[in-house]
Formats: sequence, C-alpha cells, structure tokens
Amino acid sequence: MVATRIKAPVSSCLVCQSRGGCSPVKVNVPSDCVIRTVRCGGDATAVVTTDGALLMCGRNSGNKLGLAEKRGLLNINFKVDVEKVLTLTRVKGVGDKVADVSIGTNHTAVLTESGHVITFGRNTEGQLGRGHLRPTAGGPTIVKPMADKIASMVQCGPTYTVAGTIENAVYFWGTRYNNMSSQDLSKNSTIGFETSGAWSQSRSTNKFRDPTLHGSQAGAHYTNILNASRSQKNQQSEVILEPQEILALYASPSQIAKGETVSLAGLYPQRNTLLILVDTTAPLARIQPQSAAPSQTEGDSDSYSDEENMRGRGQGSTQQDVECDSIGP
Repeated sequence: MVATRIKAPVSSCLVCQSRGGCSPVKVNVPSDCVIRTVRCGGDATAVVTTDGALLMCGRNSGNKLGLAEKRGLLNINFKVDVEKVLTLTRVKGVGDKVADVSIGTNHTAVLTESGHVITFGRNTEGQLGRGHLRPTAGGPTIVKPMADKIASMVQCGPTYTVAGTIENAVYFWGTRYNNMSSQDLSKNSTIGFETSGAWSQSRSTNKFRDPTLHGSQAGAHYTNILNASRSQKNQQSEVILEPQEILALYASPSQIAKGETVSLAGLYPQRNTLLILVDTTAPLARIQPQSAAPSQTEGDSDSYSDEENMRGRGQGSTQQDVECDSIGP
C-alpha cells in the first residue's frame, strides 16, 4: 500500500494506491483535518494531523487500530471487537498530541509530542511493553518503563517494538528470533560478537578481517549472511517484557570539540534484524590492508641490518596515536 499527501491551500487530501488498484484513488478526509504525516502498514493506514490527532483505517487485527468499542450494560463494561474500518477514523484513546506513528503486523506504537510512547494491539509476544503477555483490553496505553525518558522515534517490528531517545539510546521490547547460533557466527571471518546479558551486541572495535572486503562489498557480504539466516528452520526466541537498552551512541568531549558528533537518525525493523541509521561527522577509521610477512629461514633471521630496523621503526612512528571512543578514531 502506498499513501501520498497532497498539499492544498486550505485543507489536505490523501491519495492511496493498494495492490488491488491500478491507479491512485482520492481518500475522503474530514474537512477539519489538515494532514501532516501519513504512515502505512501491511493492511492499515494512519494519518497524523497538524493538531496532533491520529486517524486510522484498515484491518483491526488485535485491535491494532485502537478502535474497539467499549459498551456498558447493567454496570458491566465489555469490549466490542471491530474487524476492519474502511474510512479514516479518529483514535480517541490517544489523548496526547501525536508526533508520529508506526504500524506493525498486529500492534501499533505512537510517539507523542512530549516524547512518550503509547502502544496498543496484540500483546502475546510482549510487544506492548506491559511487563506481561496477557491480552490487553484497555486500548492505547503509555509504556510506563519509558515514561522517564524522552523518545524521539519509535518503530514496530513483527513481534517487537524499538524506540530511540534524545540521548541516542535504543530500547527494545517484545520477542526477538535468532536464526544464527554463536557457533555459526564464529565460523564467519568477518564478524565478531560478544554476549552481554540477554542481548548479543557487535563489538565496536572489531574490523573486517578479510582484506578483500571493503566498503559496500563488506555491507553486501553482511546482508547475504542476514538473508541466509532467514532460511534456517531452527529459530531461538527470547521474550523481553520491558524496554531494554540495546545500544547507546557516545562521543567524547574531545571529539565534540573537534566537531565530530554522532546521533541516532533512524530505526528500520526487519523480520529478524534491526537496521540502525547513524548520522556522524567523525571520519571513517582507516583500515590498513594486511600484507603477508616475508618468509625467512632460521639462517637469515638476523640478516637485517640495524639501519633497516631503524628505518622500519621510523616509518611506523609516523602513525600518530589517536583517541578512540565508541564511534572510532
């Protein structure tokens, strides 16, 4: 599904094109709404207006649109499930002004203008951050463990949610699947991993060891590994019920004084992986190609003169020591 916002002098209109349609179709929008942001899921669409209202339509699986109705009878409240909504409908359960929204397979995450995260929908994988796996009947609810943090972005994966904060930290909650065991990773010469707590993190100091892989070649090689992992049948899953910090970007004061900064720019959830976009002004680390050492026999091991040794040490001394932190030298 593709949705496009068209600017008009007074109001806004929405043009959508789905898989079943051959041409874009104009969508009726309430006359008092001016569209600011449009987000699409696999079977749903969300619209954020300039006054911070949230409107959604599509398939309401797991109440991911937050449109299930509550009705009362004889002082007994019960929820009436709504299978699908064909027109943009205001989500009344979100009381705060909305800055952005992300639609997952069966749940939705909302970022408010105040930096809070609100989730609703299915919770069987812990993707709502409630601290349990029980179904929720309360509709949109703030993620309480994130209440003391100011979020700047939020995205929904198939069975999990990720959020980034203004402090350049990334938080994860829900169910993650791992197709690659540590033994499989150790067989690959280009990637090293260490285990910290319940989450496997890549070492920031590791370099690509294969001198034949540089730049985009190394990235393409890593992408091939991720794609191959999806075809494996054996999957290991782990449920994280509350937001857990998985990454924090940091630049030292000396780096900032040089104008070398680092900031979180985007989160892009995939099925079994999470891609993170980072903006930085720091120069890339220079990786010296590994050259094979000349073979020497035991008899000529001392054949190098002191002058040659001094020349070699002099060449090595031209490399200046640089300060390193989490973003490299």
